[in-house]
Amino acid sequence: MCFTSNLMESLQLLLECGMGTTISTEADIFSYGVLLLEILTGRRPTDNSFHDATSLPKCVEMAYPEKLLEIMDPTMSHNGEEKDIIDLFIAPISRLGLACCRDSPRQRMKMGEVVKELNAIKTRWEHKFNHLLIHKDDDTHGAHPLG
Repeated sequence: MCFTSNLMESLQLLLECGMGTTISTEADIFSYGVLLLEILTGRRPTDNSFHDATSLPKCVEMAYPEKLLEIMDPTMSHNGEEKDIIDLFIAPISRLGLACCRDSPRQRMKMGEVVKELNAIKTRWEHKFNHLLIHKDDDTHGAHPLG
């Protein structure tokens, strides 16, 4: 699925990640997008699973949205409905990562937009699952569910 030969994309990924390009906010945004995609997939941009392939962003783009679960980190555990996990977390974070990794630096999201989108994702997640957190708090006598 992620095995297309495109030397230019691989080269761009290396350049954008700080090897030969000037330091810029746009390059930082690109790197942040790659980081989001690394977290979701459990793969590095230089992962051998790409073989002669493209890049991590291109792999996610090719899987988006129907085949995202196939490329997600298998150690990422979740409790809940698979559709909810995809719709409320995996797809939005993938979309955000891809928006940060656009080829043209001018087309990438600004960091303020990234923060707004992350907050919107968090709010949608909390709205959907807040009742679970409340019940968990009741079960632990008011203790925060994350410790």
